[in-house]
Amino acid sequence: IERTRGMLGDALIALIEERGYDDITIQDIADRANISRATFYLHYRDKDELLTDRLAAVYAEIVESMNLTLTLEDMRWNGQSPAITTFTHTQAHRRLYHALRQSRNSNLAIDQLTGVMAQLIEAMIVRNYGPQPDLPVPLAVICQNMAAALHGLCAWWVSADTPYSAEQMAEMFYTLNMPPVLAMLKRPDTA
Repeated sequence: IERTRGMLGDALIALIEERGYDDITIQDIADRANISRATFYLHYRDKDELLTDRLAAVYAEIVESMNLTLTLEDMRWNGQSPAITTFTHTQAHRRLYHALRQSRNSNLAIDQLTGVMAQLIEAMIVRNYGPQPDLPVPLAVICQNMAAALHGLCAWWVSADTPYSAEQMAEMFYTLNMPPVLAMLKRPDTA
């Protein structure tokens, strides 16, 4: 089952990079994966479900590569910070993300990525600073805002022809977003 799902996911990603998402049919995916349409439907309802499954696997790889024990203060300088990892991943898969952004269903990928990033940011904050119940802005709102800002910069960076490296983009993200967040958070020993 996993082998077939992997072949279907690989076929979808390759086709997205070649043609974009909107014009791909189930038959195209099945043909590329060397399976029948009936076999496709044993695993997925439609190509959106396949895309969601494939993106979840990609995001799991990103999460695995992140060091969530870093504090917000020191992650900025560490080569494994969430922003650097995200920009590096985006750079490696630039064609895929650019093609997804051009599709009519781009919100599927955007919402999924933003949700995963918000959860990661919240997990890092809670692990390092505690639950933070008395913030002037709810923690969930802070995390969603940071995730949306990170995704927005990644999307712009993929679409624009910029001279900035993944590291420079991560540094700009931190410069824009971290000061107000750090000012609000309270360490458990100072709360």
